[in-house]
Amino acid sequence: MSRLLRSFAVFFLVLLCVESAFSAPSQQPEVLVSNGDIKLTDDYVKQVFAADKQQRQNAVISHPKRFQKYIENRWVELNLINQVRQGAVPDNMPEMDEILSLVGQTTLAKLMIKKLAEDQVHDLDVAAREYYQSNLSKYSLPDRVKASHILVKSEKRSDDEARKLAEQIRVKAIAGKDSFADLAKQYSDDPSAQTNHGELGFFIRGQMAKPFEDAVFAMNKSGEISPVVKTQFGYHIIRFEEKKQGQNKPFSSVKDTIKNELLAKQQQLIWKLYETRMTSGNEKPVSNAQVNTWLWFSGMDAVEESDPVWEQAAVKLGIARLLADKATEAGFDQNVHSKQKIAQAQRKALVKLRRKALFDAIARRDLATAVHEQYVVNKDQYVVPLQADVSVIFLSAKKHPEDSINTLAETVHQLVADGRADFEALALKYSDEPGVQKNKGHFGLRKQGELGKQLDAAIFVDTKTGVLEPVVTPEGIFIVKVNQLIPQHQQSFDDVKDAIKARLVNTLATQEFSALTYSMLNNPENRVNQSAVDQLYAELRQSR
Repeated sequence: MSRLLRSFAVFFLVLLCVESAFSAPSQQPEVLVSNGDIKLTDDYVKQVFAADKQQRQNAVISHPKRFQKYIENRWVELNLINQVRQGAVPDNMPEMDEILSLVGQTTLAKLMIKKLAEDQVHDLDVAAREYYQSNLSKYSLPDRVKASHILVKSEKRSDDEARKLAEQIRVKAIAGKDSFADLAKQYSDDPSAQTNHGELGFFIRGQMAKPFEDAVFAMNKSGEISPVVKTQFGYHIIRFEEKKQGQNKPFSSVKDTIKNELLAKQQQLIWKLYETRMTSGNEKPVSNAQVNTWLWFSGMDAVEESDPVWEQAAVKLGIARLLADKATEAGFDQNVHSKQKIAQAQRKALVKLRRKALFDAIARRDLATAVHEQYVVNKDQYVVPLQADVSVIFLSAKKHPEDSINTLAETVHQLVADGRADFEALALKYSDEPGVQKNKGHFGLRKQGELGKQLDAAIFVDTKTGVLEPVVTPEGIFIVKVNQLIPQHQQSFDDVKDAIKARLVNTLATQEFSALTYSMLNNPENRVNQSAVDQLYAELRQSR
């Protein structure tokens, strides 16, 4: 018996053991679809269905058409596995039994770490309620207000003229001769006012400019008109509509989410303990060959043993082996649920191997002419536009009052422009950009259109390096340093041929895989026992 057939003998023995849990020994499996020696039985479908998550199960049996599609998918899956059994595998594939064994181990390890976490969190319902009570702010809905506004910008007029016009509009709004919606449509410089009549809907704190939201949240009476409010956008007349008080989400609505979070945290702690055990000791539960096999199966077969990625894979695989061994010692690998999940993972692995064999076969074809044609036809796609390597300090309009943000921006700008302070140090100290602690203000290479209209105009119009003048946007003020400008240029064929080939292989493989599965579904020699399919659908619905 060949190694491949031995591997399948082990796999189908496991599958058979799992299937036996669904029918009495004397009961013969009902054939749903057949074609020669390939037979899709009700036991096989039940076994696959049992391994699915509950949400997936509910969706499958929610309608006969969905169940019919599920049967079709199982038929394709069975045919693909049969092709792997017949030798349709990648040429450079490691040992099949090693792949299936590693897939089984990693699956069992996931199940085991979940069980350990559940055992350690003794009463999950009680723990979830205690967590909810201790973190009510996390599960609260904040106060919400509803308002309309009229915006008067100073771009088309002087600042003084804009303020006076806003005051005049406010007088009209208070008088009530014209509705606020009509005034918004007539006077507002907010383009959306022509369709929404100035209505902003409900919003919470943090979604609007601070002076604007402070004015709205200070009002309480429906129909109340605010004094004229100035923000970085211009002058606003605001009409208060409604306020909804914040409230806590009921425990029942977040209970399952909290339970999952608690289990996930506990699993992370367990994993860290095993990780420490692996990295601090001399344990080596997996061989180098097994790590290489796993990396190959994961699509990283070119990784060298000196690469940190290889070492990370070795640690993860080692932890999985330790957890799987613990599960085996406790007999956890023998329960029906574990067997179902392992069989499901191995089925998916075999389908993945069939798809990989197809991809590899296409990648070995002589595609040089087609790749070059793709480059010539789509040459414009390989023009790299003007790019700028930029560093940024962002001062948020939401965090800084209007009277102080300009002063702060001028101070920071002067420090970096004069070279009196290090840009990275100032970014760490002042920038409100979320990722500043990691990137220290360095945004890297950016193309025109990636940073917004105002920043694009500052960076790509003048096209100069160094510290630019502060850039004012609705979100806040940016102090920008252009480290380098890379002119627009055409990528050569040699620069992009590998990327073009990879996309071409992916396209062809996807098309051919679709054609392959279509042929499996529409083979005229397929025999469908529709009454058995309908009976199984009714049985599964009744069992739920």
